[in-house]
Amino acid sequence: MTLPNAVRIILLVASILSFIPQLRLLLVRRDSSGLSLYYVLLNLLVSIELVTVAAFFVITLADVGSVTFVNEPPDSGDWINLAQLAVIFLLFTLTIIFSPPGRGRHIAAAIALSTLYLVISAAPIIADAATPHDQHPYDQDRKWLIAFFEGAHAFLLTPVTTMLAAAALGAQAPAIGPDGARALSLEGLAAQAVVFALLALSWLWRLRWPGPGVMFATWYQCVGFVPVDHAVFAVVQAVLLWIAVRRSRQSATAASEREPLIRGESHRVADDSSPLDTE
Repeated sequence: MTLPNAVRIILLVASILSFIPQLRLLLVRRDSSGLSLYYVLLNLLVSIELVTVAAFFVITLADVGSVTFVNEPPDSGDWINLAQLAVIFLLFTLTIIFSPPGRGRHIAAAIALSTLYLVISAAPIIADAATPHDQHPYDQDRKWLIAFFEGAHAFLLTPVTTMLAAAALGAQAPAIGPDGARALSLEGLAAQAVVFALLALSWLWRLRWPGPGVMFATWYQCVGFVPVDHAVFAVVQAVLLWIAVRRSRQSATAASEREPLIRGESHRVADDSSPLDTE
C-alpha cells in the first residue's frame, strides 16, 4: 500500500505551517536569546542529509532506477517526497537567517558550516550532473560513483545524522531558562511534535522497502533512517515543549510568591510610620 499523493501534500503544507509560529516569534521579538543556534544547526545538518539522499535517488538515478527508496522510474509521489524534505531544509535555514542581530558571527559560521556540508554531501550529485554519460547510463565509472555515495551515506553519514537529531535536545534544553521559554513558540513545538510524528509514520508507506524479512539494520540503512530521524525530531520537540511549559510555570509561581512578600513589606513600613512623621 502506498500513501496517496493528497495525503503527502497535506503533510507538506502542515510541516510548513508548524514552523510559522517560531519564525513569527523571531521576527516579533527581535531577540533569539534562549534559542540555541547549535540546536537549529544540528537539525539543519540532518535535513541536509535527508534531502541530499532523496535528490540522489530521485534525480541522479532517475535514468537507471534504484533497488530501494524510490519507484522505477520516480513517480509524482517520489517528487513530493523530495519536496517535503527540501521544504524542511529551507525552514531550518530560515530559522537561522531570521535570528536577529547580536550573534552575527555565530550565524555566519553556522551558515558557512551547513553550506560546506551541503556541498560535500552533494558532491556526487554535482559530479554526476557535470559528467557526460555514455549511451549506457550505468557505465563502470558511474557504478563506482553510486557505490561510493550509497556506502558513505548508509554506513557513515545517516547514522551520524540520527545521533545529531537526538543531540539537538541536549543543545536546546539548557538554553530554556526562566525567561528562555519565551524564545521558543509553544504552539510551534506542539505542532511540530504532532506533524513530525505523523510524517514519521507516513514515511513507512512513502518509500520502497528493501524486501521482506530484512533485518532492522538493513532496513535502517536503506530507507529506515528517514522515518527514524523524523520520529527523533518529534520526540525532541515534545520534550522541549514539556521543559518550556514546566519552567514557565515555575517562573510564574516564583513571581507570584514574591509579590505577596513585597506587598507585606510595604504594609509593614506604612504601619510602623509615626504620626509625627506625617507632619
